[in-house]
Amino acid sequence: MWVLGIALAGGVGGAAASAQADGPVAATEVRRVEVAPGQTLWGIAADVAAPGEDVRDVVLELMALNELPSAGLQAGQRIVVPVG
Repeated sequence: MWVLGIALAGGVGGAAASAQADGPVAATEVRRVEVAPGQTLWGIAADVAAPGEDVRDVVLELMALNELPSAGLQAGQRIVVPVG
């Protein structure tokens, strides 16, 4: 019984000694944009997407950044978009 306890304690201690924490995630620099009449989230995403970046991924990023339940926007609504 003692041997089992020592083996388990050694295993847990060894696992803790080898654990690594993730580093801090760099903050995304953003700017505020006021949605113009007729403007869509897809259009905004296309404007801010980097060359070669999939616009669908940018739409999802914008939805997450702004905690949007859907891709629908209203004129006058303010959202944040990544800079650069």
